Amino acid sequence: VYGIHYWTLSNGAKVIIKPTDFKNDEILFSAFSQGGNALYSDDVFYSLSNADALVMESGVGKFDKMSLSKALAGKTVSVSPYISELEEGLSGSSSPKDLETMLQLAHLYMTAPRKDAEVFQSYISKQKALFENLLANPQIFFQKSLLEMLYGGNIRRSFPEAADFDKIDLDKAFSLYSERFANAGDFTFIMVGNVDPVALKPLVEKYIASLPGNASKETWKDPKIDMPLGNIEKTIKKGMAPKISVFMGMHGLSKWSMSEELLFDATVDVLSIQLRENMREEKGGVYGVGVNGSFSRRPKEEYVVTINFNTDPGKTDELVTTAEQVVKNLVANGPDEATLNKVKETLKRERETDLKKNKFWAQLIEDSEVYQQPIKEMEQYNARVDSITLDQLKAAAARYLSGKNNMKLVMLNEQ
Repeated sequence: VYGIHYWTLSNGAKVIIKPTDFKNDEILFSAFSQGGNALYSDDVFYSLSNADALVMESGVGKFDKMSLSKALAGKTVSVSPYISELEEGLSGSSSPKDLETMLQLAHLYMTAPRKDAEVFQSYISKQKALFENLLANPQIFFQKSLLEMLYGGNIRRSFPEAADFDKIDLDKAFSLYSERFANAGDFTFIMVGNVDPVALKPLVEKYIASLPGNASKETWKDPKIDMPLGNIEKTIKKGMAPKISVFMGMHGLSKWSMSEELLFDATVDVLSIQLRENMREEKGGVYGVGVNGSFSRRPKEEYVVTINFNTDPGKTDELVTTAEQVVKNLVANGPDEATLNKVKETLKRERETDLKKNKFWAQLIEDSEVYQQPIKEMEQYNARVDSITLDQLKAAAARYLSGKNNMKLVMLNEQ
């Protein structure tokens, strides 16, 4: 279906290929496996969460970072490993002519990370120097304060300090990295773009089927990190610049479904339009307003809506009040028809553009694998968008913006 090829290799690895003609010179590559750093205790968190960066600094196989860079000169190819909270994997891309090099790199990152004590020491020194000075930057200080407010200083969600880099153990980082990538049978490899499955097959057999793998499957583990309930407000001071930074957020648990996520997205889009109209055009003194929403399915089904803006000192209270009023109005009255139609048009237009992008298909395939969700579901997208009613959206605004769990962080200057 959709011209997608599914292969299962002798070592248990799954390979999914979607040839497209959207871009002549692009093949996107990803590999993922459930697991990640949440499977491990806090005492190895810094070693594990820096392991991928250390490997990138050290190189692979017989190549250190410099010689690898020379070997790849003139080629259009990149591969990077990652270990996130709930999974580990590789992401990369190449031109069709450099496809083999990309798969060679993938093989090396999974089997032959270089361990180099000198590179390790240099990495630690650089990171410590960087993080010692970072907090002098008001925006970084704001991000750190925000993480503390949202997650109460939990090690897995906090902004690292210079001293934290001394907690990284070189041997531990590499043994845990190797452990995460040891079983290719638990990985799914995806390639989307200008790729010919017939020409690809022998390369997949050579570089992916040859990876060590078995039938055992891992899953992820919920690290059980929750945002605070109720209403929380905090004011901090940093820097001398004559501008104020404001963060407002709402969050809660909600059952995920495709239709529900679509209603959530539409609610966030409506909020974004209304805040821009009310804050920038009516009040002035605000340098753009950013509205974002995310609806996660794991480790738990929850949503977060955030509003960010910078403003002139004299306008802060007025603009915060305006933002709160816009949210209240949307909850009480829902959107007007013109705004809803605008949002529907935008959603459908974005989808039309997305369908011609390799990145969209790569993500769609990954989601279908991770969440066991048929790709065919996406055919209903436009019909779902068209069927959204004013009443449904008003109800969604009440669910997602009703203000049971509100967070607000304001950063003033030190003048």
